[in-house]
Amino acid sequence: MSPVNFQVNELESFTNSFQASNLLRPGGFRNVYRGFIPANNSHGLEEMNVAVKRSHGLRKREEYVTEVRWLTEVQHPNVVKLIGHCEGPANFYLVYELIEGGTVNDKLLGKYKHSFMLSSHSLQMLLSLHYDLCLVCF
Repeated sequence: MSPVNFQVNELESFTNSFQASNLLRPGGFRNVYRGFIPANNSHGLEEMNVAVKRSHGLRKREEYVTEVRWLTEVQHPNVVKLIGHCEGPANFYLVYELIEGGTVNDKLLGKYKHSFMLSSHSLQMLLSLHYDLCLVCF
């Protein structure tokens, strides 16, 4: 499934106008908010919790375009799924599936077993990407 091209007003609806209580991760040039896509949306998506990253600045536009392109092409169980995106007048938005349970840093700094499993899955993902890229090269 291709990522949805959302409108800014839809993202405002999903995040309650980017309310501070929905802020998951603050940052200088980008913030990540918790959102909810209702079942009766105009894109035919199932109801789901999402993470909406809002970035601004010209340099962030390059990152936005690159991330949309890569996440559209890469489908792997260890890579977060891009649900959609939006380019607003002053901001760039990426909508991801929401993975509960904290950040990668939380997992790496957590229990040894979780760190090992996360590292193992990450290496499997990199090996898979490397293999896929090698097939394209030859």
